[in-house]
Amino acid sequence: MKMHEDDGKNASDGVIRVLLVEDDPADVKLVQMALSGSGHAYETEVVGSISAATERLHAGRFDVVLLDLGLPDSRGLDTVSKIHDGHPRIPVAVLTGLDDEEAGICAMQRGAQDYLVKGDVTSRLLTRSIRYAIERKRAEEEIMEERNRAEFYNDLLSHDINNMNLVAMGHLEMLLRMPNFHNEFKRHVHTALNQVRESANLITNVKKFTMIKSGRIELKTMDIYPPLKKATDVAEASSSPGRVRIDSNITEGRYFTCGSELLFDVFSNLLNNSIKFDEHETVEIDVGISSSDDEKYWVIEFKDLGPGVDDDLKGAIFNRLERGHASVHGSGLGLTIVKTIVESYGGTVWVEDRVAGDRSQGSNFVVLLPRRDELRI
Repeated sequence: MKMHEDDGKNASDGVIRVLLVEDDPADVKLVQMALSGSGHAYETEVVGSISAATERLHAGRFDVVLLDLGLPDSRGLDTVSKIHDGHPRIPVAVLTGLDDEEAGICAMQRGAQDYLVKGDVTSRLLTRSIRYAIERKRAEEEIMEERNRAEFYNDLLSHDINNMNLVAMGHLEMLLRMPNFHNEFKRHVHTALNQVRESANLITNVKKFTMIKSGRIELKTMDIYPPLKKATDVAEASSSPGRVRIDSNITEGRYFTCGSELLFDVFSNLLNNSIKFDEHETVEIDVGISSSDDEKYWVIEFKDLGPGVDDDLKGAIFNRLERGHASVHGSGLGLTIVKTIVESYGGTVWVEDRVAGDRSQGSNFVVLLPRRDELRI
């Protein structure tokens, strides 16, 4: 039953175009009466099957779909999926014959914006449901646009700008290798090279942060030792020979957790944080592992002899947004990355004094990782 031709009007004109997908004449009449008594301007077209609904959605322009879950050619939650998958931008309000909150929630998980029980349909409730569905879909579209824009900027940073950084680093390194290059010039080139490296590292961290937050990191049971060994080797090689000494009681094949390849970044950032702020001629870091009292976690401690962390900053250093002070120990994105990765594994991280009550004796960064007793393949 077609009540109006497609005249191009939409909600922005004050008229809301409704596609009612319902095969029961009594329910059709119930909805039409509710809409006509609402005091709002609606244009309604009625179809009695999913196939007909799909055809009309391709041909016409609608602001919202009122969808019955029991149709001749589709029943249950698959009905929602068929509309949403084919027309993801159209808001859907589900009409159900049962007062089943769980079914309504499941319908919304499949792509619907709201649901109504047919026996409870009134002009006020139906109007509210339609407008809520439209506004919620509009909000979802705005969020998706912002997400796509952020991913574009992220790709731009991680690919194009990082490629520029690599070119700049290559030329700066060539300058340093030039014969008879004045030491004063070398000093400035070293400074520029370090800044470009920091820029490249920041871009890499932003990319990883985005991956973690989006849930695109696959977790698996893994040995803690290999990523720690790699991080230790890289940290020791980053300074002059012998300046950094890292001792650890962690051995291969004994300590397993639920993690990902980003566990290397956790260890690397913690080690580099200690090295960066320790002004001693020799940097010494002790890495130890033990089991929590309930044996559910591995407790990994990174103890350094650096300047320590003020008590009022111990929580803020893991959150870039709460850095609070320009000289915060480890105030870059590195420790935020550590916290984000560890929490995505189901663990936690904090910092305390290496010697309780005396921050001048150095820091102890403590990481709790879920314990797995064996490698499961």
